[in-house]
Formats: sequence, C-alpha cells, structure tokens
Amino acid sequence: MIAVLTSRIGLVSIAFAAVILFYEGVPLGPVRWIPVVGPALEQIVDGRVDRERRAGAERERDLWKQKRQDLLDKQAEQRREAQDKIDEITRQYLDERAARSALEEANAALDAALQASEKDDAANPDARRGPAITRGVSRALNQVGR
Repeated sequence: MIAVLTSRIGLVSIAFAAVILFYEGVPLGPVRWIPVVGPALEQIVDGRVDRERRAGAERERDLWKQKRQDLLDKQAEQRREAQDKIDEITRQYLDERAARSALEEANAALDAALQASEKDDAANPDARRGPAITRGVSRALNQVGR
C-alpha cells in the first residue's frame, strides 16, 4: 500500500485528488439543506469554487439592493415633485376662488346699494335731486373696482 502511494502514479493521483478537493470541495448533496448541520459543513468542506460562487451571489445581491434603493429614492423624489405641483395648483385655485368670492360679495353690495337708491328715488319722486350717483352706490362701485 505504501509502495503505491509513493510511486509516481500514486503521488500524481494524490496531488490530483487534493487539487480537485481544494477547488471543488466535498460534494454534500442534500446534506446542505439540513438546517444547522448543512451550513456548518459548507464552511468546512466547500471548495474554492463554492466560496467564490457564494461571494459572487452576495455581491450581486448587494448590487441589486443598491439599484432598488436608488430606484425607490428616485420614485420618492418624483412623487414629492408631483405633490408640490398639486399643492401649488390647489393654492392657486383657492386664491382664485377667494378673489371670485370677494368680487361676488362686492357685486351683491353694489346691487343692494342700487336697489336702495332706486327705492329712495321711488319713495320721494318730488324730492330735490342730489348727485347723480349716491354715496352708497359710489362706495359699492369702489369696492367692485369700476
């Protein structure tokens, strides 16, 4: 037995087997799936190829996590910009609505002043005529902006 191990074929075979075990490791098969034993054995008997494969998978996973986070950040920024535009449009609408409401109130005051002036004219047809535009109508016109 020792003679076979020390012969040229035996040494070459031993060296070849050592290189294969170093690079490929001991095949574990389904033993890898056993919860505690599998990962522990992988750390001990896996070869260089398996270690590099796991390291490459980890690097790829980290790269995809980073790309996903960048995409989520970009989407969040776009969402913020869209919300800012919506807020600006809402603010403009509310300002226009308030201005329209104020104008409608001023028009209503003008109508009320004109009706009061017409009532006064109708109640006193013989009264001494004053200015063509009464003070109430003039003030209401000033509020409307005419």
